[in-house]
Order: sequence, then C-alpha cells, then structure tokens
Amino acid sequence: MASKWNDPLHNLHEHIFLTESCWYWTGCLDKDGYGISSYNKKKTPAHRVSWLVYNGNIEEDQYILHNCHNPSCVNPNHLRKGTQKENIQDQIHLGTNTGKNRLTAKLNPELVAYIRNSSIHYKDLAKELGVSPYCIWDVLHYRSWTHV
Repeated sequence: MASKWNDPLHNLHEHIFLTESCWYWTGCLDKDGYGISSYNKKKTPAHRVSWLVYNGNIEEDQYILHNCHNPSCVNPNHLRKGTQKENIQDQIHLGTNTGKNRLTAKLNPELVAYIRNSSIHYKDLAKELGVSPYCIWDVLHYRSWTHV
C-alpha cells in the first residue's frame, strides 16, 4: 500500500488555502510567485501538479496557463492547456512581461530614461546602476524596456 506522503492529491491538498474562487498554494513559491511542489519525485510547479492530478497528462511542449492570472492559484477550474505563444500573449496583454512588473527588476522607467539620455559609456553605467553591461546595452538598443 502506498504511503499518503507519496500521493500527489494528498500532498497538493496539504498546501492549499481555499477561497470562493482561487485555491492559493501555501507551500514554497518561486521568485515569480508560482507554487513549487513535486510530482514523481521531481520538482514541479504546483499548478502543473494540480492539472496532472485533476485532468491528466500534459504534453511536453504544453504550458498550463492561469485563467485567473494568479500565479499561486492551483484551482484546476482556473487552469487551461496552452502553448508558449499563448503564454507570452497573456503576459503582453496583462503587462507582466516587462521588467517593471517583475519582482527582480533592478530598473524602472526613470532609470531607463536616464540610461538612454546619458553620455556615460554603457559599461560605466552598468557599474553605477549595479546591472550587467548587457542589460544596459539592451536598454540602449530597445531590446528591453521597449514600452518606455
């Protein structure tokens, strides 16, 4: 007989706070707010585990997307299968694909304007602002922060 600790459904429900709509993951979260769980002894995003438990397989190239746009939600009714392209389109629509909305962003629109208007060499700007020279280069060449 398998232990309840090896049961994905049991483990999933041990770390959920239920509300009327979202099921909030109360276990570990990654830097972007997504739940971290395990499935078949592998670290797996909690919303993917929820999908696997309630809906079955996920193809290798498929993403599990949130209809509620809440990264810590594991309610299977709020999840859907999708593609990388659909995931990126959701991010663009919500504005979550830009640096200013990321928890780890070191730049903001004011600093981007400063970088683009500066006559200081990009490597010196990188040292001044505590970011990589590649980050400054991408800002200067509109590869990042294109909306500013």
